[in-house]
Amino acid sequence: MSARVALVWGLVAALCLPAAAASAQRDERDVSLAEARARSMFERAIVELGAGHAAAGRDLLRQSLAILPTPATRFNLAVALRETGELTDARVQLEELERDESLEPAVRSRVERLREEIDAAIATLVIREAEPGDAPTEVEVDGVAVGALEGTATLRVSVDPGEHRVSGLRETFRGAASVTVANGETRRVELRLSPFTEPAGEVEAWPFVVGGIALAVVGGVLAVTLALVLGEPAHPEAIDVPALLERP
Repeated sequence: MSARVALVWGLVAALCLPAAAASAQRDERDVSLAEARARSMFERAIVELGAGHAAAGRDLLRQSLAILPTPATRFNLAVALRETGELTDARVQLEELERDESLEPAVRSRVERLREEIDAAIATLVIREAEPGDAPTEVEVDGVAVGALEGTATLRVSVDPGEHRVSGLRETFRGAASVTVANGETRRVELRLSPFTEPAGEVEAWPFVVGGIALAVVGGVLAVTLALVLGEPAHPEAIDVPALLERP
């Protein structure tokens, strides 16, 4: 390598070092700001919980946990979820804590006691089909798929105390049932399916499709026009905050 080439690469390296150092400083500053924001939300959440505002405390703790996942934040989120009656979500948080091998014995003991309390309060639905068919019946609880029933088999689903809607769908048969359960109760639910057909008198869809396309085009033109007038992009990009680790 000639002396001139070596000099050029030396200048390039010298120019890159300050840029790398500045980038590292920016990253550290961003981490510090996000961590401070997470800790601030945690402190506000504790105040809300102390004032009896469980829902507000829960929301703040969720936001704090998303930025700075610490055992203290997760544990207090489980406490808040217990107060709002979201016991199954609280159990998920406690299960995550139990998998943390770094927990001190005293902390783990508190986690286990709260887990036992919540487990005792969670209700259970035992779902079966009154007249099973040849094909599986897809089952939903409150709009969330929980599994399929085949033959005389049953489904056991953990739910929060309160009212729930259980629905089943099998080919051209469907049915639903509403049930209310108390703390720790186990309730049997029997689904009865009935045949259903599409409503008569189908309406041609093409006028609605054409109209929808026309509205979409007009909306797009207006959005672009407003963006040009205001000097802002029509579709601003969201800024993602990176997940952080708690500092020692």
